[in-house]
Amino acid sequence: MQLPDAIRGMCQMAELDLDDVPSIRIRKGQGNQDIYVELRAQNKKVRAYYNVGKGAISELDIRQLHESTNSSKLLDVANQLADEQASMDAFRLGLMDD
Repeated sequence: MQLPDAIRGMCQMAELDLDDVPSIRIRKGQGNQDIYVELRAQNKKVRAYYNVGKGAISELDIRQLHESTNSSKLLDVANQLADEQASMDAFRLGLMDD
């Protein structure tokens, strides 16, 4: 399998049409992973490691994208959960006014 075949396979696994992928990022992988390939479509991100020696994809990750392309939404949720946990702990210890 050549790299263009791997990209087509990634699209097939993610149920994307190659024409709907405006961004393809390719870089040297780390360790035993030869090439890192990332495809970004409007609502999905597909990441894979392509092993050149074997001519095969060794790892594939498909994710749905949310409206924000950075992790700030995840941080907001984590902070909200931390606040709720702290409030519950304070309530259990009797540190909150009723």
